[in-house]
Formats: sequence, structure tokens, C-alpha cells
Amino acid sequence: MAENCIYSYKTSLDNEILLDPSADHWKQSSEKAAITRLWNGKSPVKAAQPVGAEAASLWKEKALYFFFRCSYEKLFVNREYPDDRSVEGLWDFDVAEVFLKPEGAEGYFEYEVSPLSQYLAAHIITPWRNVNFAWESGMSARAEVEEASNTWSAVISLPFENMARAEVFRMPEPGDIWRVNLLLALGAEPARHYMCWQPTMTSEPDFHVPDAFGNLLFKD
Repeated sequence: MAENCIYSYKTSLDNEILLDPSADHWKQSSEKAAITRLWNGKSPVKAAQPVGAEAASLWKEKALYFFFRCSYEKLFVNREYPDDRSVEGLWDFDVAEVFLKPEGAEGYFEYEVSPLSQYLAAHIITPWRNVNFAWESGMSARAEVEEASNTWSAVISLPFENMARAEVFRMPEPGDIWRVNLLLALGAEPARHYMCWQPTMTSEPDFHVPDAFGNLLFKD
């Protein structure tokens, strides 16, 4: 698998099984993308507990799934946030993120999940200037924390139909390539880490750089 490519394999598994972050099919996946570098391409400051994440993807006719397994030093979360609707400001705490641009789309989509199964979904029409936080994404998220290993895992389900209400694109077929970046923000300032699968190489932390996105290849 190329460094700038992640594969999403077609599956017939039930949605409830796919949304289980402890399911064997996620643990056994051998082709995971590593989120180990900061947004500027550098390695995080070494600490007693390494930080970073790995990600994998599956897809069905109606939805795209991403799995994350994240390492942390100390959880930084807001337990007052709800987990039944999209939460603006979730990005200020520990989150794993997917930025997704379907082939032919003008804008792209941002999806976030926290260690507490809280989530955010937004339609990015123009980065930083025109963002629709009221977009009905249909997103589902499920996460679980393993304190003994200082890790948390999450799965998000992203329905294609809801994306198609916001952008014009062809539904994916095997062999199609969409643009994607996988991201991780964790810890509290001044020791907060902004990590990317594909570093954006900006002077200050900035994930919203579509030109830096890698490739998501849909496989049979």
C-alpha cells in the first residue's frame, strides 16, 4: 500500500457488527494507515506514553466506515457534550478525524469522533469561510476506551446518501479513488498534538488543506 493511499474493502457485514470497535475484523486488518506525524511532518515530542493512531476502512453500498485505534498519555475530553448529535467545538478535545472529498465534489466533508462516542460532521464548502455545521450527515459513531493500554478505539459510519444531498458526485465503485486525510488531535495546550496521516506542512496547525489529502481506493 502506497504511503499516500488507504484501501477501503467492500464488505457484507451487518452495520451493528461494523460499528463495533472491538470486532475481530478491525483488529485483524493488516492494511492500516499510520497517523504518527505532526501536521508539519515532524515527529511528536517523545513522552512516557507514545501518541498516534492507526486507521482502516471498509465500505458497503450505502455507507463508508473508518476505524481508529488511538494511543494517548492522558484523555482530554468534555464529558458534558452529548453523543446523540453533532457537536461544534469537539475539535478542542481529543478527536480522530476524517476529511473526505468524493470524486467530482467541489467541497469536502469533515467527520470527528471522540473517545466518548461524541461526534461532529460538517460540510466544508470553502475552508474556514463557508462551513455548514447544520448539514444532516446521518453519521454514526461508537468508541471505547482501554485504560490499561492507554488506547481508545472508534468506528464511524458515513452514509453516501447524505453526502449526495450536499455535493454532486458518482456513488463509489471498485477501483474509484476519492481524496482523504486522517487526523488526530489530542492533549491539552501547551502540549497539544495535531497529527496527520498526510501532513499539511503549514506554518501553524491547519488540517484544512485539500491539496495535501491522500487517496482512498475502493476495493472489491
